[in-house]
Amino acid sequence: MMFRKVNKVHFVGIGGIGMSGIAELLMNLGFTVSGSDLNDSEIIRNLKTHGATIFEGHEAKNVKDCEVLVYSSAVPKDNSELIAAHENNIPIIKRAEMLGELIALKQTSIGVGGTHGKTSTSSMVGALLSHADLDPTMVVGGLVQNINTNSQLGSGDLIVVEADEYDKSFLQLKPTIAVITNIEREHMDCYDDMDDLFNSFAQFANSVPFYGALVACLDSPGVQYIIPQVKRPVITYGLSSQAEISAKNIRPNEMVTTFTLYQNNKNCGDVTLHVPGKHNVLNSLAAAAIGFDHPTEVSATLQAARDGWDRRIIAVFQPHLFTRTESFYKEFAAAFMDSDILIVTDIYPAREKPIKGVTGKLVFDAARSAGHKQAHYIPELDDLQDALDNIVQENDLVITIGAGTIWRYGQSYFDHLNSKEVAA
Repeated sequence: MMFRKVNKVHFVGIGGIGMSGIAELLMNLGFTVSGSDLNDSEIIRNLKTHGATIFEGHEAKNVKDCEVLVYSSAVPKDNSELIAAHENNIPIIKRAEMLGELIALKQTSIGVGGTHGKTSTSSMVGALLSHADLDPTMVVGGLVQNINTNSQLGSGDLIVVEADEYDKSFLQLKPTIAVITNIEREHMDCYDDMDDLFNSFAQFANSVPFYGALVACLDSPGVQYIIPQVKRPVITYGLSSQAEISAKNIRPNEMVTTFTLYQNNKNCGDVTLHVPGKHNVLNSLAAAAIGFDHPTEVSATLQAARDGWDRRIIAVFQPHLFTRTESFYKEFAAAFMDSDILIVTDIYPAREKPIKGVTGKLVFDAARSAGHKQAHYIPELDDLQDALDNIVQENDLVITIGAGTIWRYGQSYFDHLNSKEVAA
């Protein structure tokens, strides 16, 4: 059960695509949501179906029962509901601030910013993560292909949101991974000049934590301009041969586009998009860059542990999906070279069928071949406790890594150690 004092949240202009996504997400989390809008729409009807109370028009009486009022930058300061909330000491927060607080509920957040292409890129990122059975939460400014709404409460540890530069809203987010699709002259009513716009995007890029990353489109001159100001790891994508993630041999065919995907000049195979245009190729490359980044996150996690604690690091890794393990077992093995001891379990398959010859042993063998001197392959989670009891010493740091069931095991082993201490 989530502890909270606030339950009733009211949205001024709830029918807006950005507002409605957050409203639905809050309802999915168990909040009581109301809102007002000037016009009826399919979005309004969808929110009513999910249990929201919607008022037609803006009136002071609409906010009498709410405990928090949410508004967007588009709402004028003389709005009657905004004034009533001020007069009744009801907390008032901007939509961007609310979104910034919501993304903190998940372990990893991906904020997609840029002058153009935010919705398409966010949708592609969300679809990729969904197909990988990572069950992300998504809040985007348009309908995502495989779901009927612009928000989705996923059970996984990932959230994907649009990072809107209007009114500098994206500076409220501080995502784990920031994506910048392009930077062009736009919304100049909110910025002093182009330098202010560039500096704001650089601030957004640097708002990610030290273990995060910026995924940046190298084809955009504006993005090229700010990269020297970015103090976080940068992953580049684009049609440029200088980009880490790139597309070559683009073959358009009416509504279908096929291209060859490259990572650091390595041919990763063909990709087929059911949308036309080079701009969508670029959007898909941003999604691919995030997909490729999972082994990098492992390295960042271990490095953070190494920097933060002077202890022996024991990494317990459960690979996720047969297809991902088959494609990236060498990269995962390399990512774990910073652990003192590596334990690899068998693969968490989600809904995938087994692939002959693909097991967690691929990662173990690759780690041993690369020179890891204390790697162990323990396929069954049920055997981990005895194995760890024989390995773990006082002051060791045990880290469980994986997108399957291994996170539950971390708590289980912690409880086991506590019970041993009590018994002693």
